[in-house]
Amino acid sequence: MPGTGLEQRLTAFAVAFGSSLLVSRKKGYTKPDEKLQEEYAGVIKQLRKGYSIRMIAKNEGVGISTVQRIKKRFLDNVAE
Repeated sequence: MPGTGLEQRLTAFAVAFGSSLLVSRKKGYTKPDEKLQEEYAGVIKQLRKGYSIRMIAKNEGVGISTVQRIKKRFLDNVAE
């Protein structure tokens, strides 16, 4: 009896890409923190002042998800 669709896809994936099912971005495909801080300095500044995510996105001309990602990367880790 053949396996479920998910099992078949995972098996095909493992065969195609080797036995490891962990896949991540290659080095150099994400911007370094320094470059992100320069590019989104206005977003970081407004986050520190306590403005809402939606207001920051509108003011800076970026998406809400971008503001959330910048907040997670630079501000949420400060408390730890």
